[in-house]
Amino acid sequence: MHTLLEELLNYHRHVTTIIDEIAELNKELARTKSGDIREIIIEMLKSLRSDKEMSHHFNEELIRQALMTTDAPIHGRVEQIANDHAAFGRIISNLQSQCKDQGCSAEELSSVINDYIAQYFDHLEAEETIFFPMADKWLNQEQWNTVQQQWR
Repeated sequence: MHTLLEELLNYHRHVTTIIDEIAELNKELARTKSGDIREIIIEMLKSLRSDKEMSHHFNEELIRQALMTTDAPIHGRVEQIANDHAAFGRIISNLQSQCKDQGCSAEELSSVINDYIAQYFDHLEAEETIFFPMADKWLNQEQWNTVQQQWR
């Protein structure tokens, strides 16, 4: 696999550990309804809106745009990736607001967090099993060089 794709995969592994930690805290939130857990989740969600996360999505989009210029048979899920990235930013912002809103019950918040986690893992799976392999197969060295020049 191309080294830029490997870099993206390594970032996915890092984010997966954060999401897994949020999932564990979410289970505890549903059991205890603790405000302290809400605060910890808010802090963890911040890392999912970081400059590093935005750069990661930017880099994936560079590759996706390059792939769209090839003769590759583009899977519909690849076309959806840019929309997913935009949606995740909005969802995280909403989640942070809901965590701060004490009027939002622990059960409601837990349900929203579970939905987010499921969507995020679905997104990662599509990237890792469809998008990245397609890019690895279809992009030539010149295209990779162009992507590398714009890489953040």
